Amino acid sequence: MVKRIKSKKYVGVYYRELTNGDRAFEFTYKDLEGKKKWVKVGLESHNINEAYTNRKRIETINKLKLDGDEPDFIKKRKPVKKISLNAVANK
Repeated sequence: MVKRIKSKKYVGVYYRELTNGDRAFEFTYKDLEGKKKWVKVGLESHNINEAYTNRKRIETINKLKLDGDEPDFIKKRKPVKKISLNAVANK
């Protein structure tokens, strides 16, 4: 696993140097329960940079504070738990 490197310019923004020379940008924030969450934004080869990652982090924090809900781009990434009929029948 590649080590996360802190951005020198932005708080809560990190990147990873990948083996192919690319960078993967991530940010961290605390959700409503106080748990630390990590969100991968994208790769430098896809024109993602530290400034864009910081804007996404600010957008996420503001949405949590104002609406009490996560932004749509984070909701889309979360897996949905599927309940099978057998699991319900066995309860």
